[in-house]
Amino acid sequence: MCPYMPTKSLLKSTIESIAKHYSGDSKEFEDLCLRVARYYDENLNVFSKQSIIENLKEINRNIDVFLEKKGLSRENLYFVKSNLPPCMVKSFDLINKMNADLFGISAEKNLRICTFFEANKYPPGSTFVILDDLAGSGASMLEMGEYMFMAKALPKDRHILFCPITATKLGLDNIQNSITTSGRNNSDAIITIAENTKDYSKTSELFVQDSELAQTVFGERGHGNAGMCTAFPYMAPDNNSTLAGYLAKFFLPNDKCIKNKTDLLPVIEEETYYYDIYGTDKEHVLTDAIRVYDPPKPTFITKVIHKMFKRDE
Repeated sequence: MCPYMPTKSLLKSTIESIAKHYSGDSKEFEDLCLRVARYYDENLNVFSKQSIIENLKEINRNIDVFLEKKGLSRENLYFVKSNLPPCMVKSFDLINKMNADLFGISAEKNLRICTFFEANKYPPGSTFVILDDLAGSGASMLEMGEYMFMAKALPKDRHILFCPITATKLGLDNIQNSITTSGRNNSDAIITIAENTKDYSKTSELFVQDSELAQTVFGERGHGNAGMCTAFPYMAPDNNSTLAGYLAKFFLPNDKCIKNKTDLLPVIEEETYYYDIYGTDKEHVLTDAIRVYDPPKPTFITKVIHKMFKRDE
């Protein structure tokens, strides 16, 4: 039941193997080690199953605050699930299932709707909650129920709540902009957790704009150019940077759970374990092993075996 957790030495070895792979001299190596370490330190955002549960509890407390402030009843509270077919299950469904199990949400309160036009079938004062693990660019949440297109047509006494467990500042800004342009600031709202909101632009901008080498190490910035470094127990999102994958994999069952990964992942992984076990890279390990190898002198048994197979000593 314990979450995946790498040792401190493995984290250190990961940083060193990345820097060693790209650097040409000791100065570049030290500089890249510091850059990579800084990126991970400022941006790594890892969730376990238990931390997701605790975040869902806080989100639900904040939903109750919203309902009380607006004078709304929890009897008319609904949770909106993805309308995608079962073969295209997304994290919306995973988080909704956890939420339903945690708070005993009945099946009739978990809705699959095509558009929010269907909200008109529900009583005035109804509130519809969109739960998700992440609002990276905000696009996926705004696509739920075709909010961007249907929001203006919704009555003001129907309420939509966007509730991501974690988010980027950019993603929340995009959602809020859509709420505002739809004229629904008094009806709809974003409910999230302040410490889970990350502004990735500053670190990633400093990392990728300074030099061509730094840009190469950082790699692709992921969906929406988010440059994130986030890991859930079941996946690392496509909003992550390529660089994030080298560390995120330690918190996942396997690298198939990484949605934005590079072909260099197994190469860096191999070098990481060499650094972690031997304190140096593979090339030096093999060179040192050959240098110190002293072949044993033939014994009577080996002489007999050589003779049997007609081999020279």
